[in-house]
Amino acid sequence: TAEAQMHGIKIASYVNDLRISNVWFDNSRGDGIWCTRHGFFTKNDYPTHIMIDNCYFSNIRRQDIAIIHGYDITITDCHGTGTLDIEPEINQGETPDVCRRISIKGGSFNLISITNKGDMNSQFTLSGAVSKTDISIWDLGGVSVIGNTAKSILLNGVKGATIQGNTCKAIWAKTSDNSNLTISGNIIRNTKDADDPQITTSGATVKLDKTSNSVVVNNVIVSPSLVGIKVDASCVNVKIENNDITDNEATDSTSSGVLVVSYSSVQNIEISKNRISGFYKGILSGGSSNIAGGKVQDNVVECRHRNLELKNWDSVNVVTNLLKGNATNYFYSCPKISVERNFLRNTADTTKILEFSTCDEAVLINNFIWKSGASATIALYNCPNAYIEGKAASASALSLTGTTTRKNDLVSL
Repeated sequence: TAEAQMHGIKIASYVNDLRISNVWFDNSRGDGIWCTRHGFFTKNDYPTHIMIDNCYFSNIRRQDIAIIHGYDITITDCHGTGTLDIEPEINQGETPDVCRRISIKGGSFNLISITNKGDMNSQFTLSGAVSKTDISIWDLGGVSVIGNTAKSILLNGVKGATIQGNTCKAIWAKTSDNSNLTISGNIIRNTKDADDPQITTSGATVKLDKTSNSVVVNNVIVSPSLVGIKVDASCVNVKIENNDITDNEATDSTSSGVLVVSYSSVQNIEISKNRISGFYKGILSGGSSNIAGGKVQDNVVECRHRNLELKNWDSVNVVTNLLKGNATNYFYSCPKISVERNFLRNTADTTKILEFSTCDEAVLINNFIWKSGASATIALYNCPNAYIEGKAASASALSLTGTTTRKNDLVSL
C-alpha cells in the first residue's frame, strides 16, 4: 500500500488467543506486525496469548515486528531483513509492566532490540535467534538471552539477566547502571576475518561499565581487539572466573587479558581460575585512583611481557596463581597487597620475577619461584612495611631498596 504508516497486521486491544502463521510480509509502509492496545484501555484489555510463527518480512519501512503492549507473546522461527523490536509505550501515570512474558525462539533479523521502560520483572526470553548486527537489551530486568548468534550483545540499564551460550564478537554492559548479570558459557571470537572485521569500538571484547553484583564465567574469548575483559568505572562486586582468554594475534603493547581500570568507584573485584595467554600483559590494573578490595587467585597466566601488572589496587590478595613463561610480575602503588603461595617460573637471567614499588604493606609468603641465573628474583623499592617469609633458590634472590621488612625469613634452599 502507498498509505504512510499502514501496517501489515495490527493486533489491538481485546485480542486474545491469536495465531499468525506462514505469512509473507512485503513492502509494508508501517510495521509488518504491530501489536498494541488502542487508546487508554486498562491492562486487562491488552493483547494476550499471541503466537507468531514461520512468518517472513522483507522491505518493511519500519519494524518487521513491533510489540508495544502485550502479555504472553511467542514469536517462533520468523525471518526478516529489518528489526524485531520490543518497544513499549507508557502513558503518564502508568506502571512500566506493559509488556511481559514475551518469548522469541529461533529466526533471524538484521537487528533485535528489546526494552521494557524500567520493568524489572519482564520475563522475556530470546533463544536460538540470529541477529546480523546487534542484540540490544536495555532498561529492563528479568531477561534470558540464550544460544543466539549476533555481531555483539549490548546491555544498558539491565538489572537481572542471563547471557548464556551465545556466539558473538563482543558483549558490552554499557553506561547506565547494570546489576545481577550472569554472562556465562559464551563463545566470543573477535577475529580479523576479511569479510567480518574485528569490533574495535570499545577496545575490549567483554566490557563492564557501571555494573554490580555480576559474574563473567566459563566463557571462551579469542582474539579481542586489545583487551579480553575490561572492568571499568563504578563496577562493584564483580567476579571474573574460569574463562579461557587467548590472543595469538596480539602485537600491540597495550593488549591485556583482563584490565581493571583503577577508579575509587571500583570495589571488590575477583579474578579467579582463568587461563590467559598470548597477550602483552595478562592481568592489568591501573588508573587515577585506588581500587578497593578484591583478589587474583588460581589463574594460569602465560603472556609476553608481564603476567601480572597491578597498579593502584588497595587490599588485594594475589594467591595460588601459576605464572609461566619469561614474563615479569609488577606491583606499583598498591597500599596493602598480599602475594602468597604462587608458583612462578622464569628462565630469563636478567629478569626480576616479582617487583614491588611504593607498596606500603607488601606481604610475600611462601611463593615458589623457579628461576635460572643469578640476578635478583624479588625486588622491593620504597615499601616501608614489607613482610617476607619463605625460601629462595639463592642467597642473592632478594633486593631491597628503601624498604624495611617486619620479618625476613627468606633463606637459601
